[in-house]
Amino acid sequence: MTYQLFLMIAKITNGESFKGVLQYVLNEDKECQVLSSRGVLETDDINLLASQFLIQSKLSKRVKKPVWHAQLAFAKEDDSLINDELINQIGKEYLNKMGIKDNQYLIVKHNDTAHTHIHIVVNRVTSGGKVLRDRMMMKRSMEASKQLETHYGLTVAALKGKTIMKHSEISPYVYSFKPNKQILNQNIKRVIKDAKSRNFASFEALNEFLMQSGIQIRIASSSIENNQNTKIVDYTYQFFDNREEKVKRITSSINLSSLGKEFTYDCIISHLELNKKLYRYRVEELAKSIEVLLKKPRNSQIRDDYLFCYLYLNGLDVNQSYFVDAVKETRLKKDIKKQLLELALEENSYFLTQAELKQSIFKNEFDTIKFDHRMTYSFSKIDSDLLGTSCLKQFYELYLEHLNVELPQSIKNILLNKKADNNTVNYVISQLKGKLLPYQKSAVNIEVATVCFSLANQKKLKNNFLHEEILSARTVLKAYKNYKRFSEEQDELIIYLAKRGIETRLQNGNFHLYDNGKDLGLATTYNIKELGKYAPKRKILYTNDTLNEIFKKYYSVSSFKLYQLLDSRKIKEIGVSLKQGNSFILDKFDMKFMDQDDAKSLKRHFETQSHRGGLKMNFHR
Repeated sequence: MTYQLFLMIAKITNGESFKGVLQYVLNEDKECQVLSSRGVLETDDINLLASQFLIQSKLSKRVKKPVWHAQLAFAKEDDSLINDELINQIGKEYLNKMGIKDNQYLIVKHNDTAHTHIHIVVNRVTSGGKVLRDRMMMKRSMEASKQLETHYGLTVAALKGKTIMKHSEISPYVYSFKPNKQILNQNIKRVIKDAKSRNFASFEALNEFLMQSGIQIRIASSSIENNQNTKIVDYTYQFFDNREEKVKRITSSINLSSLGKEFTYDCIISHLELNKKLYRYRVEELAKSIEVLLKKPRNSQIRDDYLFCYLYLNGLDVNQSYFVDAVKETRLKKDIKKQLLELALEENSYFLTQAELKQSIFKNEFDTIKFDHRMTYSFSKIDSDLLGTSCLKQFYELYLEHLNVELPQSIKNILLNKKADNNTVNYVISQLKGKLLPYQKSAVNIEVATVCFSLANQKKLKNNFLHEEILSARTVLKAYKNYKRFSEEQDELIIYLAKRGIETRLQNGNFHLYDNGKDLGLATTYNIKELGKYAPKRKILYTNDTLNEIFKKYYSVSSFKLYQLLDSRKIKEIGVSLKQGNSFILDKFDMKFMDQDDAKSLKRHFETQSHRGGLKMNFHR
């Protein structure tokens, strides 16, 4: 199982030359893309752009390093969630939290690495001649980054996309860079906090848990001079050495007291002693709570994930150290006891997203929810079953009330029945009411949104161009997601997209995607790393002529929409199209990208229905 360090850290540097940093940031080899700017005229002329920054920096004679350069990188795990709009918004909010409000800046996205990242160039001198203070900049940056990561629910990797992974066979943690002391301390503190929250009653149990994360607390040899023992934290981890191109294993030793008051040895021991005193009471109380919650007769066994969420929403955490002892003391049936014990042993197998929000909804404590147009929420089928329709309905009503938006009841019902997330709800409101609300374009459920627009009888949307852009983006994302299940070959990807109406062209050595002649932007914008300029398997033999030939050969006006339906597994809708007289020919290439069950289902559906069109399928891969 993989875990990420839930912290975004920006690499920050101060410099003297605006031209130097702009030449790097706007280098075409980096597949750069300017997202936004303030106080400067965007131009391809780097000299002109640098001079705009330089002129304003002259307003302060005392500043020697007017260039402020930050870099934010996003974890690979969030590739499917992020888009340019969201990245730009995060960049601006980051600047705001850093106190950068009246300064010139430029936000540029780079697509040349496996991890999406942005560069922010700022003039430390404001238009009023004031200079941005750089005191405690890293600490402020870490606080701002952590707030943004929590707010947007993203795992934003440290520095250049350095994600931390847990449970390697050699050593528990692997960094893709050599971490500095600050990053190590942050991770150690996070793990110790997690350990303390589990209420261990013995030092041995606590240390055993910490060792799963490569951390061990030990007492160093006594000093002869002061006769005192030093409490040390040993942290064993691995990192990838880019220069030597190999993984190295290191153990760093850090003085426990240097982490802060709540992490001192005495504080940890006091916490353990309190837990020991309360252990018996906690076990008994938890046993009673479990019995009350699960004593009702059941017709069938509850699924593990359902049971975990049910316990959590009721305030019972299976990760508590005394959970196993509490289960053993209950008078529940053997089968449910066994399931609970197995659930506790499968530590960290399940988690509940937006846990605090869902607990408040479950307990009908809506007054504790801080409604905000930027809040994140999504509900799975398990969430819907446990929270109940009435509670979810009240949540949606209160959210709309907070936005001061009134929607027809039919649209409210669709949003509720389809358990629409914040992106879809905000997008629907934006298009119907013209209200500016944040949402991730790639995360919008376009099918639900389309039904809402149909019910509203609104012939023209507030931003029809944006709607078409989202439709195109969804086509690309669905196609790429399905393609990734079966292949990693670049040639096949270009053909696969062509069959779905998405054309690939080269611009300045970069792959761009086109839908019906409209430029959708860089392929890497959709996190299609195989088409990145520095992708490992990328071929340099492509020209626009060869790409155009591929598109003409494989694109079919009568079939590309059927391929899009195939990516969405909408077999019945393909059947409707065949009834209307359309034909669908699937060759060996297509069959490679289909599950056998989907293929047989499509064939069976065609054979049992009356169709005017034709279906031809080649089952030999």
